[in-house]
Amino acid sequence: AGKLTGGAWIANGGTITLPNAVTNNAATIVLGATGAFSPNLTGIATNSGALTITQNLTESTALANSGTAVAAAGTWRVNSYSQSAGSLTVQSGATLKSGSTGTAALAINGGTLSGLGTVQGAVSGAGTVSPGTSGAGTLTVTGTYADPAGGTLSVTANGTQLAASGAV
Repeated sequence: AGKLTGGAWIANGGTITLPNAVTNNAATIVLGATGAFSPNLTGIATNSGALTITQNLTESTALANSGTAVAAAGTWRVNSYSQSAGSLTVQSGATLKSGSTGTAALAINGGTLSGLGTVQGAVSGAGTVSPGTSGAGTLTVTGTYADPAGGTLSVTANGTQLAASGAV
């Protein structure tokens, strides 16, 4: 109970009823701009599948990602975020907020953080931060950004930027 495996679950314009609350996603979940899930998706603790959020969503737990996570629109708030592999994309106009005040940890320990949106939190880890898409654009971090030994900030010379409003 709690693990969703296999298939694509796409809620865009209606409500998908699941047998149990999802705490472990190993499937493809898309929460569209006007869709809903019942029970809602606020308790996902692990994602090894594909998870796309295109509306405001407040998680009640920390999220550990090793799959594909996309904040496509709205504000997606998690208690904290850790990534051991896979990818996190924050698209233009979307916000990923870690913690209620946007200051909690966003640990990119593997895989890639990319996009043109806004990340609110303390970004760190040994993974790759790659601002923009297709080599151009700005990923905004409203919090701290720490690039420790083993971490990679991947930028190109054609207009990619990491804009951080906290300590870098």
